[in-house]
Amino acid sequence: MTPYTGTWWLMADPGVSPAAVAYARKLVGTMQDTGVPQAFRRLDDGSTVHVLLVNGIPKVTITAPAPKGPPPRLDTTDLWVPRGLVVYPAWTAAPFGVGLPIVPYTAFGPYDPENLAPGLNPQRWTAGGPCGEVLLSQDENAGYPRDAKDVVVPLLYHPTKGPVFEWTGADSYDARQPDVAWKAYRMELAPLVANYPDESAEQAATLFEAINDHRASAGQTVLNLLPRGHYRPAKIMASIMLTAGSTAETSAGYPDTYTTSADRLTKDGYSAELAYGAFTGWARGDNPTAYELRASGGTPASLLAGWTGDGPSNTILTLDVGHAAFGDVGYRGGYWCADIISRTRWIEAGNCSWQSSDAELPPLSWHGFASVNLAWETYPATYDVDHYTTAPLVPLYAFTTAAGDCWLNYPRAVAPALADTEPAMGRHIYLRGRSIAVAPRGGLVWGACLQAVDGGDRLIALVHHPEDQPSDYTTQGWTRYLRVWWCDIPRRKHLRAAPQRTICGDDAADAWGWKGGDLIDVGHMPAPSTGGSVPAGAATR
Repeated sequence: MTPYTGTWWLMADPGVSPAAVAYARKLVGTMQDTGVPQAFRRLDDGSTVHVLLVNGIPKVTITAPAPKGPPPRLDTTDLWVPRGLVVYPAWTAAPFGVGLPIVPYTAFGPYDPENLAPGLNPQRWTAGGPCGEVLLSQDENAGYPRDAKDVVVPLLYHPTKGPVFEWTGADSYDARQPDVAWKAYRMELAPLVANYPDESAEQAATLFEAINDHRASAGQTVLNLLPRGHYRPAKIMASIMLTAGSTAETSAGYPDTYTTSADRLTKDGYSAELAYGAFTGWARGDNPTAYELRASGGTPASLLAGWTGDGPSNTILTLDVGHAAFGDVGYRGGYWCADIISRTRWIEAGNCSWQSSDAELPPLSWHGFASVNLAWETYPATYDVDHYTTAPLVPLYAFTTAAGDCWLNYPRAVAPALADTEPAMGRHIYLRGRSIAVAPRGGLVWGACLQAVDGGDRLIALVHHPEDQPSDYTTQGWTRYLRVWWCDIPRRKHLRAAPQRTICGDDAADAWGWKGGDLIDVGHMPAPSTGGSVPAGAATR
């Protein structure tokens, strides 16, 4: 670039570096050489340079980078931890319950409270729709943050980077006393809000609506706003990119545990089960249920035009993420982020649970067999009327499918997709209403617990791996062997069992990956033992 040496109008913030001024002169020279009338650049230090040629005279505006301050310190109202019982009501008129999408009141706008939080009225919900859970809780207003404009802390937050949860109560957060009598709550959706002067909820809403118009024209389900109480990954990412001066997918300049899109998009846990696609692996970032687009500069219209004209970006915009589709858009200081998310449950929970006698530890849950009729539930065969009296002598198919799924699931719709079923045995472990762990190597969770260890708590899972089982299931049974996996979670003041990332994979270098994997022969019961053998060094309680 040939530097410009003539007369110009220069407006610059105090503290603008000489390097930014020198770059502006080079940019003006290039624009005059190429005939470009206007240009905008963001430099590595965060400075911005805007050049407009007016009758051949350059008008240059240079802004200094925004000062970098500490991450916001947030109080207890900004972390949502649902407490109580989760049920999925169904009745004669709605045999599979009611859920999304919300049936709007046309007299109100799409972001009015009346259309974001319709409450328990079944007429305001769609029969058979996903996310139809009801929370029975003694926490006032389901334990939600009291101010809708609060920055919501993700469940899997870093203790010093990004939005940080602080609890000022005397006792453990999970051991706090209930507020009110039992009440019932359904999902609410969160409005787009601005928390900083350089944010714009209006710009974010414009882009959100444009994305939905594009998805509708492509025949895809339009996006819902995110559930209230869940953190907003696109909103947080816009602030991260502004601070780092980068729109890269992965950057060492991003805060720890926000470094990759897989980290950022799973900070409220993985969606319970895949709504589409095939399993690709079991490490963090495999089997994604959320996708991210990033940009700097431009308008909602120009961004959408650029993304739709780019093959990979347009694939994300029009991705089939099932009918439990959510989205988020963040805008701050010229940086944009848009997320497409499949979230098949409002509150993630299983039908089997473990509760410690220690009130400071929250309960764990997972999907296990729904009754004590194990003779049927563990027997891979389906029956019709003619077969009730002629049950097959041997199972009709395997205990697990080719993908490793349990043969049995419980549908919540006619011709259900994965989002409409509950597995008889699942891969996830749930804590505080989210899926915080996925069994390694595609295994199925038989049980889980937390064990106090020095300076922390150990999450322990008993996992069924299909490849470990004998082929002679007639005499050996379906689960002759289990593996014991564990991951240590450092203890935080007032909040126990709070990992910073989803626990998945078995990479030894990953602090939040599973360790162990000792094989236990649960069928070996030497006299006078009443239980299986336990290798040396394995967990015993």
